Amino acid sequence: MGRMLEALKVIETQPGLSRPVPTTAVEEPAAVAEVENTAPQPIGDRDRSTPLDPRYRDVVGAVLAQVAVRSDMVLLVAGLADGEPRGGQLAALYPQLAAQVDGGVVVVDADLAGASLAERFDRRRDHGLADVLAGRAAWRDVVCKTEHAGLNLLPGKRGQNCFSGVGPTNRSQKRVLTPFSTLLAELRQHYRLVLVDTVLSTPGEMGPWATICDAVLLAARLEVTPRREVRQAIRAIRAQGGQILGCVLLEP
Repeated sequence: MGRMLEALKVIETQPGLSRPVPTTAVEEPAAVAEVENTAPQPIGDRDRSTPLDPRYRDVVGAVLAQVAVRSDMVLLVAGLADGEPRGGQLAALYPQLAAQVDGGVVVVDADLAGASLAERFDRRRDHGLADVLAGRAAWRDVVCKTEHAGLNLLPGKRGQNCFSGVGPTNRSQKRVLTPFSTLLAELRQHYRLVLVDTVLSTPGEMGPWATICDAVLLAARLEVTPRREVRQAIRAIRAQGGQILGCVLLEP
């Protein structure tokens, strides 16, 4: 929680939380090194294919220092919808994380309303996550290797949001998330680390998602994501007994 509070302090000190008009369909992700007593500084992703900024490596180190990556580890990387198109919360981070984890990493693009990881990694598929969950395709036929060693992708397809309406008071949330939980159970048997990349509509949705993942890494957009929503997300995760690794700040 210490690193999360540091991130919250940065958000709270911002003079007003404006919503800048997006200039591109998919914004550049940014990451911060989570070091004790050091204020996080957002950075840009200048090269989507091969990110070289050393601070991405610092984030990898911070994540791996907090979790012992088991053979069945599932990490949720979740952002909150800010009324702007975006996807692939930390796409530039994933290749470096895969390079540090033996046994293979698979990223599940669960941001089906704005999925973009297939484009980012140049791995377009006729089928996506929604097709797998609906039984129209087997996950083995949809998962593809990327150009980065050890990094695999289960892509999503834009506009196929099969998780809509999943909230803390929605009675259908178990019915919606159960097949996804079953899929994660299968993936964790084949990969050392499963990364679930998503953007959720409300902070309260973090709770149900935290129950099907081992830990959560929050992604907040500096000067855009309201600090109250970050707090609400933290409470929702903790209420379900979820583990929070920290918060990564994305550029506005």
